[in-house]
Amino acid sequence: MHEPIIGIDIADVGGDTKRAIRQAAELGFGAVQLPAGVGALSPRNLSQSGRRHLGRFVAGFGMRVSALVADAPGQSLTDAKTADQRVERSLEVLDLAVDLNVAVVVSSVGALTHPDTGTLAPVAAESLQCIGETADARGVHFALRHTRAGGAEIAAVLDALDCPAIGVCFDPAAMVLAAADPMGSIEKYVERVCLVHVSDATTGGIDRTGQPVPLGRGEVSWLGLLAALDAASFSGAYTVRCPASSAPLVDLDAARVVLLSWLPRA
Repeated sequence: MHEPIIGIDIADVGGDTKRAIRQAAELGFGAVQLPAGVGALSPRNLSQSGRRHLGRFVAGFGMRVSALVADAPGQSLTDAKTADQRVERSLEVLDLAVDLNVAVVVSSVGALTHPDTGTLAPVAAESLQCIGETADARGVHFALRHTRAGGAEIAAVLDALDCPAIGVCFDPAAMVLAAADPMGSIEKYVERVCLVHVSDATTGGIDRTGQPVPLGRGEVSWLGLLAALDAASFSGAYTVRCPASSAPLVDLDAARVVLLSWLPRA
């Protein structure tokens, strides 16, 4: 049994990147997830020397970069007008992942299949096939973070692509907010999960709005989900999330303690 990797997304902390990394280390986290689609850490803004410095800086605290986020606002893999731009940025982030020795690139995606037929949209298929082939050649996993789709839809997408480098970033709290079923979903693609986002929420619905809540106080069945991941020998990182917190470091640390109490230990 491996020692679990628990990290944070530094975007949830905000402010200076180096300070956020240092604070993560001080709290006892073992990994950080970095926003790389746009901004200071995007491939277009990081020189080769900058990449080496960033890698050494994180490693100097005894941590690793668990994932790079390839999101680019306004660019969609399913929109023919912007898909090529999104693919280009995704490929650049894959190259950055190689330079930083990062195994996973995360990308949030919208609907990928036709609502009536359930088949993968042609523009999405072409985009993801290109990304998947590049990811496979680079030895990196490209993890789709899809919060609203059911497990059957995501499983169908993975089957249609037939690319082992395309996987899933599992975010059950976001699914609960959208009234989706995390347990029913993970059962269909648990072996393709590359990364887990850890937070909690109450369920949204027609007559009420779901709300993020502290870990352990919501409706995510975390013990069951963690058991399913453990049974599938999941060895990736658990990234604790609290994107809307007014006191992120306090909330992240509290969530880390809760998560550690749930996780199987070596």
